[in-house]
This record gives sequence, C-alpha cells and structure tokens, in this order.
Amino acid sequence: LQAIRESAHLSLARGANYLHFRPLLIVSAPGMGKTTLVQLLGEALGLPLIYLDGSTMMTTVDLTGGDSVFRSSRPSAIFQGLNRYEVGNPLVVFDEIDKLADVSQGARNTPAEALLPFLEQRTAGRVREHFLQIDLDLRFLNWILLANDLDKVPRTVRDRCKVIQIPPLTPKDLAAIAEAEIHRRHLEPGLIPALTRACARGQIKSLRKLHKALDAAEASLRRPRLH
Repeated sequence: LQAIRESAHLSLARGANYLHFRPLLIVSAPGMGKTTLVQLLGEALGLPLIYLDGSTMMTTVDLTGGDSVFRSSRPSAIFQGLNRYEVGNPLVVFDEIDKLADVSQGARNTPAEALLPFLEQRTAGRVREHFLQIDLDLRFLNWILLANDLDKVPRTVRDRCKVIQIPPLTPKDLAAIAEAEIHRRHLEPGLIPALTRACARGQIKSLRKLHKALDAAEASLRRPRLH
C-alpha cells in the first residue's frame, strides 16, 4: 500500500489528475490473500478491476486479442474491460503470472514477456489490438501482477515492476490473526486455543486454510437447530 501511495503521489506531482502507479509485482506463497487484497484495493479506490488468470490461459490472446481470421478469435480482455467500464485507468490484475503458458503455434518461449509493451509508458501509448486491428493508448492502466514463485517471472518483467515479496506467516502470526477473526466474527472464544495448537503443529499454514476453518465454525454456529 505504501508503494502504491508513493508512486501515485509521484504521478500527481508530474501533472496527472487521475490515480496512476508504477506496475507492481506481489510475490508470496499460495494462500496469503494476494487476490483478496487487490479486490479490496479496487473497492477502496473506486476503480473497476480487469482480472486475468495466468493459471488458465493457454495463449496471450487476453492481452493482445486474436487475429480475426480465426473463428475462435476475440478482442483482448483489456479492450473488453475498457469498453465495459468506460474507465481509462482501471486496475488490471494478472494473477498467477508465473504459471502463464502459450501453446499456440509460433509461441514465444517466455509468454509473460508479451506484457512488456504494457508495462512501460514509452510503448504502452501504442499497443496493437490484433482482433480490431487498431492501436490502443494503454498508458493509464494500473498493473498489479501476482505470483507465487519469483524465479518463474522473466527478469525483463521484474525489471519493469516494483517487486514486493511477502514473507511466509509464522505460526504466531496465524494464531494472532485467528484470535482477531474469532472476536470480529463473534465466534466461541474456546476456538482460540484449538486454532493456536493447529497453527503451531503446522496443520494450518496459510490464510486460506485458516479462513476455511473459521468459515466452517461460523457456518456451524449459524446452522438452524432441529427439535
């Protein structure tokens, strides 16, 4: 959040009258809440969110659009999002960028490098949309890339981003979050020692698993009683 704040203030100082920040690459182990964080960020900023999922993409069409000569071609997800929201500086979240693959004919060895024209102001002002055969000015997009393994993100992409690495949560961290969530959700205080032990034993190692346990406890609490 501090990195976004500092970069946005720099853009304002340079004459921008809209929110814009340098591309951000957030790296952490799975289940640490990266996706939830950027969703909440979009809501707080009042900006629409264009979401790309590298774990399900088999081509780079969502970035560049597909050549219209093919029956399955379509405009890029970037163009579709801009057209839908009519906002020129949305958040563009590229989740699991370290898992991006491209199995199309003539694909490049490192498909994540298809992002390079989008991440620099010099080239983002004229990005080719292959389906529509037009150039788009994408200098105002706010990019947030999410990854689990920094080594699988090309260095050329890393060099164009502010890289934030989130260290793994310790059992003590998870226990503290569990206690705070139990109080916030008005759950039974007796859950605190049970979850603290589960964190200490390594049975709960991520926020995702912790919240699943808390959701199950909350669902049980709210379940209608039968007589």
